[in-house]
Amino acid sequence: MEEFAKQLQKKLKASGTKKTRGCAAYKGLDKQNKDFLSTCPLIAALKHKSMRPRHWEQLMKATKKSFTPPQEDPAMKLQNLLDLSLHEFTADVEEICDQALKEEKMEDTLRKLKETWATIVFVSDPYKEGSDVRLLKIGEDDFETLENDQLAVQSACPAPRCASARSPPTRHDYARTRRHDGVPIPGDV
Repeated sequence: MEEFAKQLQKKLKASGTKKTRGCAAYKGLDKQNKDFLSTCPLIAALKHKSMRPRHWEQLMKATKKSFTPPQEDPAMKLQNLLDLSLHEFTADVEEICDQALKEEKMEDTLRKLKETWATIVFVSDPYKEGSDVRLLKIGEDDFETLENDQLAVQSACPAPRCASARSPPTRHDYARTRRHDGVPIPGDV
């Protein structure tokens, strides 16, 4: 599709004379072809599986046009996307698609973490002899995995992007993460 538009653009430039390049029909066809060429990569980006309904809603807000997303309308035609004049919203479309890719990467990371931590075995030892208070512990290898996974989560979700999902840290948060205090209790993480 994009190759055809590039070929058409070459033929248009080769066939045009000074006289014809000045006419409205030539200028209109040239503009339409250039708009289509700049829209093609945007359509390819929107086609990615990472696009969720929330991203299509963001696209509707950016373009100020209402349409049925492809997930809800599998018979959506190319013309429907062309009617959105995506070339006028290139930065917005690229930002939305980039956000969708990053969110998909975060979801994959979280899915892998969930699989890893489903198999970790916690051990309960008494705090002191004769005490009813129990401490949860994990093996040294699992503790290293915990530290690596904490870094993975922190890097996958930097503060500006996930600020609404985080609450301010409390003194208990700091106490839970200190190594000599033991391992965080699963419900507290």
